Amino acid sequence: MSQPCVHEVFSQKAQLYPEKTAVSTSHGPKNYRELEEESNRCAHFLLKKGVRREDLVLVFGASSEEMVIALLAIFKAGACFVPWDCTVPLAKTKEMISRFSPRFLLVNSDSVIREQDASALGIENVFSLPQALAEETQADFPAVSWSSDGTCYLYFTSGSTGEPKAIAGRMSALNNFIAWEQSSFALKEGEKVSQLTHPTFDAYLRDVFFPLCNGGTISIPKTPELVGESKRFLGWLEKEEISFLHCVPSLFRILLQANLTSHSLLNLRYVLTSGEALFPQDTKTWYELFGERISLVNLYGPSEATMIKFSHPVRSVDTKARSIPIGKPLPGTEAFLLDSHGQACSPGKVGEIYLKTLDLSKGYYQNEEASKRVFLCDPREKNSSFSSTLVYKTGDYGRILLDGNWEFLGRQDRQVKIRGVRIELEAIEKSLQEIKGVEEVAVAEQKDKQGNKYLGAYLVISEKQTLESIRKIINEKLPESMHPSAFAFLPSLPRTLSGKIDYKSLPALGQSREHLTSPFVPPQTESEKSLLSIWEELLALSPIGIEDSFLDLGGHSLLATQVLSRIFQHFSVEIPLGVFLEKNTISELALEITHRQLNQTEEAEALLAEIESLSEEELDRLLEEEV
Repeated sequence: MSQPCVHEVFSQKAQLYPEKTAVSTSHGPKNYRELEEESNRCAHFLLKKGVRREDLVLVFGASSEEMVIALLAIFKAGACFVPWDCTVPLAKTKEMISRFSPRFLLVNSDSVIREQDASALGIENVFSLPQALAEETQADFPAVSWSSDGTCYLYFTSGSTGEPKAIAGRMSALNNFIAWEQSSFALKEGEKVSQLTHPTFDAYLRDVFFPLCNGGTISIPKTPELVGESKRFLGWLEKEEISFLHCVPSLFRILLQANLTSHSLLNLRYVLTSGEALFPQDTKTWYELFGERISLVNLYGPSEATMIKFSHPVRSVDTKARSIPIGKPLPGTEAFLLDSHGQACSPGKVGEIYLKTLDLSKGYYQNEEASKRVFLCDPREKNSSFSSTLVYKTGDYGRILLDGNWEFLGRQDRQVKIRGVRIELEAIEKSLQEIKGVEEVAVAEQKDKQGNKYLGAYLVISEKQTLESIRKIINEKLPESMHPSAFAFLPSLPRTLSGKIDYKSLPALGQSREHLTSPFVPPQTESEKSLLSIWEELLALSPIGIEDSFLDLGGHSLLATQVLSRIFQHFSVEIPLGVFLEKNTISELALEITHRQLNQTEEAEALLAEIESLSEEELDRLLEEEV
């Protein structure tokens, strides 16, 4: 290959900076030497278990230092990294991976999988990372080479028919992207980079290799819920002294809700946003606070073209624009616009975005038919500046502005991005349509009062169905990222003159409780009244009853994290997101808060009694140890 692979660059940095912190987590720091040795041992373990070049290695686990070790080890073994979302129901997991037949499953310690579940998946070889590190002692760098065209990862995207598609990443393209990011933003040795992306999204690779290939530190928050609570998010960024923040605009918007001042985030140099539209109002607020001190960069690029293909440093003039541009194509990328007749678009004219670059992915793994629909020979047939014979038909609308920057205008099809996750609405409709008694379905993108997107479902049913039963079925069929946050039962769906569903005429969701079956019950206690005030403000809805479900009122996980932040501020009690989504009525939540407050009081009293029982010498010794 023309340049070293990302895992090779990391190993070079490990030799230069063995004692520098490579990964920072709530469990403590892990330095470059430790990460290098442990990933080498895991790679040797995989090789001895029969992993060969470009074998698929499925990985179960969340964001953690273990996932970083697993990723490095798989690349060092010459294999293909296939991260999997453990919230996907077992039956759906089995159905999806049966199409790709991975022979190896690597399980991290934060992912619980029973032996019978692993067996049901039909995977021959199942190992855990702790097992690999305990059994293997060989810690030298494995002598496994990569070809420039090697398939190094699979990332899944839903298809319009509900069938999964796996984007096959090219090692050389990943190498080039990481090299571009460093040449553009110059991460300094020891600087910290946020790792907020779930491993099942390709931006995770950027979060890992950008710091590791440049002597930086990956910083992983204690809990993923933290980033949804503005003050805790800000506190974490400042405590960790983050220099580079990678995030989707909806998380950036949450950060703006914290009590920011011009003296906040003194270590932060860059905020790089991608995955959703960045709003001018958001950038206006940012510029008023920080001016040019913290660079805000808007990025654009589909996973099929290896993450990012446009970059735009946001300017003060952009804060007054209709939308924030995505900038201009990266070096080595040619972009062009074609109208519905296949003709080139002049500046100012709207067309579909096509990308031509040597860094395209290899297409959809084992799905030649789907690949052929979007990976095409150049439809212009000439005037191409690059040797690559294929272009990627993005399905995105855009136009070229007068200053040469590009503007992104949305999707051509019914594919949307919710908090950076690409979702096919038709795939959700297909699953809802399969529920007994459901006659018609429409799923549409919604926005809350802050501009954050969520999914809403409209159903026409022939027999009585409860929201609870529908949610239960959907939970078993689809991953959490594809769950509608709000539902409405309609007598019929609006139609156009041609008979198609008129999505623009669907009523707004989350604006009333008329569709709820629960009786209206007003708050009785002070706790319930305080919670009601929080809900009414964040949901922009009144009245709300204490037996009404937060989810049925149009609440979604991003709003839920903000509710939890307000609860912590008001009650000094931390409620895990999972508990809140399970006990998502005001009455249940008030009882949970009371229970936790009592436990905190009992723990404090027990600790005080223990301290009072200590002798003066023991107390002095404990104080010295604490210091």
